[in-house]
Amino acid sequence: MKKLLTILGMVLLAAAFVAPDNAQAQVVLLSSPANGSQLTVNSDISVTFNYVMNGFPAYNYQIQVSDQPDFSNIVKDATLGSVTSHTFTGFNPARTYYWRVRAYYFTYSIFLWSNWSATYNFRIIVPELLIPNNGATNQSQPLLLDWRGIAD
Repeated sequence: MKKLLTILGMVLLAAAFVAPDNAQAQVVLLSSPANGSQLTVNSDISVTFNYVMNGFPAYNYQIQVSDQPDFSNIVKDATLGSVTSHTFTGFNPARTYYWRVRAYYFTYSIFLWSNWSATYNFRIIVPELLIPNNGATNQSQPLLLDWRGIAD
């Protein structure tokens, strides 16, 4: 029995070395927010991220959001199971963020993490009411609302 297990282990090890590099072949595709998006969001400044594995089904996804293109400062990080959508809240307006996803999947009798997806970026835009002032009463009719997007 020990000899059979040794042979089986050697076969699986050999298969792992000759099998194609599925960590390279399997990628996560990002769908939204699209690369370069300018997002006008509500007061909680939440963003819903959507992605899907291209190839093998994923058992887990890990999503990261950074305010640096090299991901040296991760501001959001979650491992989510097999769901292909996740919402983070608490982003800062007038800032560019970068996001990426990778998947944990099963192939050739082993579990692997895929490479990180391509990196997409998005920017949060929250309009600012200029006129009338917040809480103003007794405004002339017709009422003029003047909005401005947040500048850097």
